[in-house]
Amino acid sequence: MTTKQVTTRKPSAPKAPALMLVKSDSVSVAINAQPFNFENAIHVGKIGGSVEENLVMLVLAKKELPTWDGLKDAIKVQNKTLPVNQRIAMPHSKTKGFNTINQAFANAHTIRKVETENPKFNLLLAWNDKAKTAKRVTEPTIQGLLKIARGFVNGNKPEATPMEIFEKGLKLAYKGALEFKDSKQAQARVSKLLAMAQADNITLVTETENDSEE
Repeated sequence: MTTKQVTTRKPSAPKAPALMLVKSDSVSVAINAQPFNFENAIHVGKIGGSVEENLVMLVLAKKELPTWDGLKDAIKVQNKTLPVNQRIAMPHSKTKGFNTINQAFANAHTIRKVETENPKFNLLLAWNDKAKTAKRVTEPTIQGLLKIARGFVNGNKPEATPMEIFEKGLKLAYKGALEFKDSKQAQARVSKLLAMAQADNITLVTETENDSEE
């Protein structure tokens, strides 16, 4: 008599729900964040175009972002497979065609920095909240996402007190008056500003005075 062995399969771990990107009040799509396509970026740099779609998805999904050095490394690898007369000249940050890619990379990393430094900031949620009221389909852009990130940072800065505003204005006025200290009117203004500062225990120090202290 033979005994059958029964193999039991372990249940697979449940898949994480797909991240959804809202594009309008009636359109939502799953985010498909593919690794950055450097080969396509090189092509875009040579003939024009955009790497926005690939980059936006990586930003929203919080995946690894491409770097300018990574792009240059990809060019080196590609050049090894090409005849000398077809090799790509190594671009710099202002090279036409590649400059827009460099700026897009920089903006993407700025967004990521805001997310890293502000755990309460959820870029995807912020975008979706904005897009869900739109009647027309709206595609996110790196520039648009950067604007949302900067808006969050600026909105979370503590408001300056009236005294801080006054002190900043006083220091700017003092610095401006010193530039024209040869005129009697400016000299009178300097004296007046110094008196105002003394009354509120504000120290007015110029760059020249700082240098002399060193």
